[in-house]
Amino acid sequence: MRRLLLALALLLTLTYIAGASGEVTLSVNAYLDTPYLVEQIDVRAPPLTSLAINLSGHVDKLVYAVASAGGSLYEGEVEGEVLRFRFGKAVGEVNIVLVLKCANATGRVLELEAPLPLAPLGYASNYTLVLWNLPSEPNVVNSTISLGRGFSEKWTHYLRGNGSSPPGGLGFVKLYSYITTPSPIIARVNRTIVIEEGGKATIIDNFTLVGLLNEPSGTLVLSYPSTVQVEAVEGPLGPYPPNGYSVKTLDEETRVTIKLRAPPYRAGDRAYVWVKLRAPLRREGARYEIPAFLGVGHYIPLLKLRVKVRGRAEFQGLNPLREWVEGDYRVYDLGSFKLVDEKHAPALMAIVELAPQRPPLYIVATLILAAAAAAGYFLRGRRLEGRKEAVVEALETTPELVGILEERRRLIESLMDNWRRLEEGKLSRHAYRQIYSRLRRREEELRRRAVAIARELPQAAEKLSEFDKAVSTALSRLSRMEELLRRAGRGLIEKREYKRRVTELEREFDDALRVLEEVIEGLRG
Repeated sequence: MRRLLLALALLLTLTYIAGASGEVTLSVNAYLDTPYLVEQIDVRAPPLTSLAINLSGHVDKLVYAVASAGGSLYEGEVEGEVLRFRFGKAVGEVNIVLVLKCANATGRVLELEAPLPLAPLGYASNYTLVLWNLPSEPNVVNSTISLGRGFSEKWTHYLRGNGSSPPGGLGFVKLYSYITTPSPIIARVNRTIVIEEGGKATIIDNFTLVGLLNEPSGTLVLSYPSTVQVEAVEGPLGPYPPNGYSVKTLDEETRVTIKLRAPPYRAGDRAYVWVKLRAPLRREGARYEIPAFLGVGHYIPLLKLRVKVRGRAEFQGLNPLREWVEGDYRVYDLGSFKLVDEKHAPALMAIVELAPQRPPLYIVATLILAAAAAAGYFLRGRRLEGRKEAVVEALETTPELVGILEERRRLIESLMDNWRRLEEGKLSRHAYRQIYSRLRRREEELRRRAVAIARELPQAAEKLSEFDKAVSTALSRLSRMEELLRRAGRGLIEKREYKRRVTELEREFDDALRVLEEVIEGLRG
């Protein structure tokens, strides 16, 4: 019996060694998302418990690495020049996503130096490769792989090839391409998912965009799953008109193209846009699958996620960092993530208990006042006074003050961005005043709404007063900077003195912005 067990162990060992030295098939689907290159690598191999990828000379470009295998997610670990994934169990199919920061733009000329893994360490491979979303027909100046060119509506300009690779093979392509349509970088997305009915959820994506070039980056293209419905697009200047954006269904995606009304005008400038969607909720027994990690066709380095439920929710897969109540809704803060697509993000399930929807306030008011009047017919004195207090309490609501203050903060930031464009001569004074007036009118409208809300929320009045003082400080500093710029243009102030005073005012403006952020966070807490 002992000999039989030893023979069986030896046979398994030999089988494992033979499998480890066998070939694998590998598919590389890489798309440009300037300044990033996102590589999706599908690996089919003999059963393995870990997988290593050679990134010699390019480890410093790696910003994110995650693998999906056997229904679980695994983050990659860098060991010297090697990226390693440990699965803890034998798997035969692995889907890897690498995000590398390896694209640069000088003017409108894009330079891409792309490392392309062709085989894992320890395994030879047969591979296929496509590198797509290039802005124009590429000029390949260096390539260790044989590649053909092409163009399609889905991939735009692309390079494609196939071949075989020795173990640990790492291809390399260097190319130049001309940027025909400047687009901003997505720096951050604040995503709020609102659940108030059983079948669908409302998703509000609040994008913070950053300019890539020293010229307007005026077009933003987003690719959502085809299951979503785009309801509205809005920016600091208000809702976008129907001709301000387009929605197109292409294969399994919904493509949204937005012509930004207030785009970033230089590298590093910020801009903001909101997209409102409707998405179905898939139900499994008593649980709902929450569409929290829908991809947008871009790598998102910072996704802040909140779920807002008219009622209560018990989550599975992620634990809320904190929760609070806003009117009829309970809000759950689920934290911050990096996101490529839904496949490489955690699944989020929740048992949702929806509260009955309240009738409109004017109906509630009418009913309560009628009840109070009827009670007054029979009651006197203190009992009637108690009924009046109950009427007032019933009519009180807790509006979404935080959302209004967040929009006001973004408007103040946009005012500063436009002043910088004025200073650089990229915006005429007339155009600047027009934009300034529109933004200030919107900010004043929001301020009045916030004041009205604070009347019903005495506990928020002090915070709102602090917020308004900081806004006043920021606007005062901006006005002084504009006056200094006017004097400098007329030669009434030396350049060195102008720079010193503007730098000081910018610092005070930034301090006021920090106060705005602190007040908002305080109200959330």
